Amino acid sequence: MRTAAGRMLRASRRLAFAIGVSIVGLAWAAIGQVPSRAVAASAAEGPDEGIFPAYPGAPAVSVGGELRVDGRRVSTTTFRTRAAPADVIAFHRRHFEALPVDIVESALPDGSALFVLDVREGRRAVVTARATAGVTEVIRGWSPLEMDDADGAARLPALPDDVLAISVVDDGPAHTWTGHARRDAVSLLGELSWRFTKAGWEPTPDAAHDDPGGDFGRTVRFFREGKSATLSVWSTPEGGALVAIRILPGER
Repeated sequence: MRTAAGRMLRASRRLAFAIGVSIVGLAWAAIGQVPSRAVAASAAEGPDEGIFPAYPGAPAVSVGGELRVDGRRVSTTTFRTRAAPADVIAFHRRHFEALPVDIVESALPDGSALFVLDVREGRRAVVTARATAGVTEVIRGWSPLEMDDADGAARLPALPDDVLAISVVDDGPAHTWTGHARRDAVSLLGELSWRFTKAGWEPTPDAAHDDPGGDFGRTVRFFREGKSATLSVWSTPEGGALVAIRILPGER
């Protein structure tokens, strides 16, 4: 694979990660929610029509709101099906293998993801399929390859040099930044909390709570000038730490 294509595929993985965090509803991002079954049954497929194949017996519904990942506008749809995640991914893979695109498949908790780089059409796409509550939840998203001028990192306090960005997501009024560091999660949370305080953010009355799962997980909340910030840090099995920072309008 060409070096440029490889870079694009790595970026597609970051896009997929952010889309999954945004829409599947992981607690540490909480950007959006999947429409209800009733809404999904009645709404027509919208922004990705013509990019993804129609899945048999499962009409897709558009996920509303403006979503930007790493400065790119992302259009997303979702649907539910009784088919297994592997069957959903195989269906989409057969579709894209007939096109002049690059494809990477990757495992997810309780499912799989398919990443597609379409240089000819100037776009990238992702399909995630995960088993939940007896059905398969499918998220499909695509974005143009061109970068916009959005710079979400400017909204954050100065971050430690060893914290590497995973993705930046803007979904209208809110902004979510995720990163990873190869160091102890407890010390990372302490330094990030200090940096928020130094930048003028004040801890809220319910400032901190522990999160379930893993060896360490904690969320700290701050407030400044009509905005709230949620800082979450978790330990990873490899000994490093994941961090998610979400900033949005809010009150004390």
